[in-house]
Amino acid sequence: MKKSITALAVIVILLLVSVCPAFAEPYNYSFTFTPPFGGSMRWVYPNQYVSGSTPYVDPNGSSAETNYFLTTDYGEIVLATYLLCRVDTTSRRYFTYQQGYGGLNQDYCFAGYPSNVDFNYYQISGIWLP
Repeated sequence: MKKSITALAVIVILLLVSVCPAFAEPYNYSFTFTPPFGGSMRWVYPNQYVSGSTPYVDPNGSSAETNYFLTTDYGEIVLATYLLCRVDTTSRRYFTYQQGYGGLNQDYCFAGYPSNVDFNYYQISGIWLP
C-alpha cells in the first residue's frame, strides 16, 4: 500500500512538471551577423510553443547592440511582441506580447538583427523563452 501511494505521488509530480509552465525550459540561440545590414535578420528554427511563462531573451555576455522580437513564423517579420531594442548585456530582458498574440497552444519564432545599421561582424548567443 505504501509503495502504491509513493508510486502514485511520483506519477502525479511527473505529470505536473511536464505540463506546468513554471518548469518550462528555455531554448538556446546563436546568431552570426555579417555586414551589410540588408539581409542581416536572423531567426531560430523551428518555432517553439508558448510555455505560459513570461517570454524573455538572455544573451551570454556583452556584445554589439542587438534588437530582438518574437514573430509568428520562421522568416517572417510580423511582430508578435514589442521590439526589445539595443540589448547589449547579459541581463535578461522580457518581451511583451502585442494585442492578439501570446497564450498557450501558440508557437513563435525568435528573431534578431543588429541595432546599428553600420555594424561590424559579430556573434551572439544565449537563451530565450517564448
